[in-house]
Amino acid sequence: MEIDQLKEIWEKDQVTETPEISVENQEKLNDPLKIVQRNLRWEFWSMIPVFPVVLYILYRTIQNQELLMYAVALVVVAMMVCAFYVVKIYRFYRGISSHQFSSYQHLLELEYKIKYYRDLYQSYYVAFVPILLCEYFLIMAFGKGFQHTDFQLHFWTLIISLVFCLVSLFLIWKLCYHYFYGIHFKKIRELIKQIR
Repeated sequence: MEIDQLKEIWEKDQVTETPEISVENQEKLNDPLKIVQRNLRWEFWSMIPVFPVVLYILYRTIQNQELLMYAVALVVVAMMVCAFYVVKIYRFYRGISSHQFSSYQHLLELEYKIKYYRDLYQSYYVAFVPILLCEYFLIMAFGKGFQHTDFQLHFWTLIISLVFCLVSLFLIWKLCYHYFYGIHFKKIRELIKQIR
């Protein structure tokens, strides 16, 4: 008996059309999304000349061939990390550019993509921590100014440098994310809350 009642209630409650979002609200969503897309393009194209310039500077300034080999290997690893994240970010870019946000379900997908992108952007910066540490160890091992035999001096230099590196990397990530994307994502979230 209860199953029959549930079937009747189910048939009565079926919705034939999804709630639509007005054209005005769609345009309000598209404005910050266009800015985000422009910032994604700018960030991508600004990263392209960085690696050749870094490789050229390394080649011109490092005389020790062993150190040069290690430094170039780390730059290549950094390029591979960037390529991996560029592919992921391009998927995000393509996803927000191809959608028409005409229903509430589309808005929920957009909100999920924004949260996913924030986490992806954060992990992009975290991925550079080991690379920076390796560069630091190379400087410590091959640098002429770091030929100390005192273990405590090396230890505290490492700890202070590590803390400075992590704090500065976090601040750079926070500022870049906030300036390029956070402001616009906040506008989108506010619009989504209004539409709800």
